Amino acid sequence: MKIFLWFVGIVALLVVGAGVFIAMNLGDLVKTQVETLGSQALQTKVSVDAIDFSASDASAEIRGLSVANPPGYSSDNALGFSNFKVAVSPEQTSGEVVVLR
Repeated sequence: MKIFLWFVGIVALLVVGAGVFIAMNLGDLVKTQVETLGSQALQTKVSVDAIDFSASDASAEIRGLSVANPPGYSSDNALGFSNFKVAVSPEQTSGEVVVLR
């Protein structure tokens, strides 16, 4: 019984530790995925300066998003935002349609 309790305690600490790690690094993890998958999907460079998440108001703030023009275009970027915020209405997340504010 004592070994079982130690095992449960260690597993609980590992789960809490993993949750804290993910919560603290979520912005960097998502930033990497946006840049990698966005660049693959658009076949041009996608870059993001930073992404910050706020669980309290169910929002994400994206800073420094730019999508490069493919070769052959005169300007450097096809699209660029210095800062924008996306918020999900918490009361709408349980339905089929998610409402963005």
